[in-house]
Amino acid sequence: MPWKEQTVIELRRELVMLVRQEGGNLSQLCECYEVSHKTGYRLQVALPCPRRRQGGFE
Repeated sequence: MPWKEQTVIELRRELVMLVRQEGGNLSQLCECYEVSHKTGYRLQVALPCPRRRQGGFE
């Protein structure tokens, strides 16, 4: 079975999705994805959260 190719955008979205899950640890995930904590935090803030758009946050 061939390797699944992922774009940078897909990897960024995956990182943010994992961080936003309950129990997601930004520091550990940044280490796994080999990005700095600063970059991980910036991505987390920059990408829109679907729950915010649906009014899920108070």
